[in-house]
Amino acid sequence: MIDASRPTFNLVHTWHLTMSEKINSKPNSFFQKFASTLMASALTGIIAVSNAFSYGATLFSGDLSEHLAAGVGLVLFGSLVITAILALTSSIKGAIATPKAATIPILAMIAAGIAADMPASATPDEVFLTITVAFGISTLSVGVIFLLFGLFKAGSFIRFMPYPIFGGFLAGIGWLLIHGGLEITLDLPLQMDSLSQWIEPPNLIHWLPGVIFALVLLVLQRRFKHGAVIIITFLSGLVIFHLAGWATGTSQLEMAQGGWLLGPFPDSNPQLPFLFTALRNTDNLQNIIQSINWETIYHQTPTIFTLIPISLLSLIFANSGLELAAKQDANLNRELGTAGIANILASLGGGVIGCQNASLSTLPYRMGVHNRFTGLFTAAFFGVGFFYGNAILSILPKALVGGLLIYLGLSFLVRWVLESYALLPKTEYFILFLIHGVIAIIGLLEGVLVGILAAVVLFVINYSQINVIRKTLSRATYQSNVERYSHYQEYLQSKGETIHILKLQGFIFFGTAYSLFQHVQQRVSNAGLPSLEFLVLDFKLVHGIDSSALDSFTRIHHLAKSHNFTTVFCDLSATIENQLIAGEILDPKENAAHQFSDIDHAVEWCENQLLSIENITSTSLPSIKAYLSEKFPESIKIDRLLDYLDEQLIEENTPFISKGDPPYGIYFIERGQVTVQIKLESGETVRLRTMGSGTIVGELGVYMNNPASATVIADMPTIAYFLSREALSKMEDEDPNLATAFHKFMVTFVGKRLLSSNVTLQALMD
Repeated sequence: MIDASRPTFNLVHTWHLTMSEKINSKPNSFFQKFASTLMASALTGIIAVSNAFSYGATLFSGDLSEHLAAGVGLVLFGSLVITAILALTSSIKGAIATPKAATIPILAMIAAGIAADMPASATPDEVFLTITVAFGISTLSVGVIFLLFGLFKAGSFIRFMPYPIFGGFLAGIGWLLIHGGLEITLDLPLQMDSLSQWIEPPNLIHWLPGVIFALVLLVLQRRFKHGAVIIITFLSGLVIFHLAGWATGTSQLEMAQGGWLLGPFPDSNPQLPFLFTALRNTDNLQNIIQSINWETIYHQTPTIFTLIPISLLSLIFANSGLELAAKQDANLNRELGTAGIANILASLGGGVIGCQNASLSTLPYRMGVHNRFTGLFTAAFFGVGFFYGNAILSILPKALVGGLLIYLGLSFLVRWVLESYALLPKTEYFILFLIHGVIAIIGLLEGVLVGILAAVVLFVINYSQINVIRKTLSRATYQSNVERYSHYQEYLQSKGETIHILKLQGFIFFGTAYSLFQHVQQRVSNAGLPSLEFLVLDFKLVHGIDSSALDSFTRIHHLAKSHNFTTVFCDLSATIENQLIAGEILDPKENAAHQFSDIDHAVEWCENQLLSIENITSTSLPSIKAYLSEKFPESIKIDRLLDYLDEQLIEENTPFISKGDPPYGIYFIERGQVTVQIKLESGETVRLRTMGSGTIVGELGVYMNNPASATVIADMPTIAYFLSREALSKMEDEDPNLATAFHKFMVTFVGKRLLSSNVTLQALMD
């Protein structure tokens, strides 16, 4: 049986040179290609059919063993359909599909549950028929889900299943496989009250060889890591067993009667299931439907539902292995769709669930075979099983069949319980081990549910440790892109700590929202800082908020009212805005909260409010002469500088510098306001900077001799004094001292502007 948890094969060391030549040398003729394909198909076909027999033995063991031949027919039929369809339609050539080992223990639980729940008056045929229908419903359900995921292109969403849940599930499956394999070797329930019987010498010699075979196979497979190891070991065990029987003079019938073989079976070979053959006879079909115990199937609904996520995960991991083996990307939506169609068709005959098998698919790739015929030839092997199935089953020792299952279970446990310990964080490993333990002690469904719950709790704990506040700023470290008269700027800087800015991030929920409220509460009560007047909350990096988080924002809202500060929201998505409005946090009728499109305009509004509260803007602004007199040495006659300036009145909404214009000169804004902006390819206009009275624009283009990189437009009627490049050159020729003082003034002005920008950028850096 293939170890589905180890998708990659390596060549057997002693085989390496010979096989490497076959792999590295591309077949140069049709016959060589065909021979290579047949060789690869023979290996995969033998393994796949062996698996099918062992799956059938797992599904119909114990009290259901009388239906083993027909049960193997279910597996063979579904395997043939699924393997053939996916061989033809997979997005990766050479992909081989088989029944999924991970689903077999669950189907076995369904079969055992139905058998135990059937009325005492039910005939064996009615029991088998009900189980067959339950299998068909299970496969149909999974097929429909596969198909829907493929049609709606939702394949990528499946990849978000937490890794520990999948690992814990496979570890639990490993234990169930070991459990089922042991019961096959002895036909005795493995329960606490029967443990004493298991260690009795007559029983010990039945199951212990199976365990030894599984351990030997596990060691050999991990040592040589090649699919041929399984075939060679299994065939060797089969030969040794029958040689021992021949040497002791024990006939095949005696071995079967002694409980050593899976047989004897009826003379008929594995048959196509009732659901398929009954379609040819309407009257027979009606009788069959009436014989089905639908209530018993309904009782298995929870277990059937567990097959859906398990099958989805199995398909995802199988395709990941396929991509690695084939060295190409699979079209996951196509794989889901084709696997869905294949399972729907297989369900018509009660076939078990199947999808791509990374382990089997890898073997042909290692042999240099990359075509669809390997899958088709493998499907043909399932057809051969119908004709010679019972003959094969009758000679198979229980120890070998059970040992294959024990080996697969052990490989799952080694991979997910032992090896993952060093690979996973301890919290994730705890979840994995918890799922495994619950599955082993209580049940599969309970284990999966406990695992999902534990993963959710772990996610909440881990995500809660991420600070929802990405950055804490104030007006002292972050200012809007509005440049004002120096007196205004100095006042705003002195009041900087009254504007508290929080850049938020992530998804805000109950685990993180309360820490935000506590931060605001601490800022309000901090006696070492000025009283808070404005709280700016930037939502640009927030993905969403849940309903429980609204409680914390409501608390902040109430805190704002009681402590007389204003909450300002910015960069809200439409969804978050509607949530805040519904929670009465953003109320147009109240003045306790406001919102803006971005943090720049939000902080600008707060700055304007501070200026208006103290009536700072009523201070008369100096004339251009008075302004320049403050900046130049007393020895410089400002009237002489003004002779080089031209007074201009710029109308509102007039662009006086356009992007791409040559550097005409420098503008000194005496009254009014202008905005530097650029237009993006999308057509959106973005503000770079707004400048009011006492500011300067256009200086960089003049000094760097570069065309204008943005457009400057007057926001209102503006009085500006213009110094052209020609006038500046004339000043340098006529009055070098004045020109030198002017250049020093400009260096100081640009330096302060850059310093202010650097402070803001440094505050924003993480």
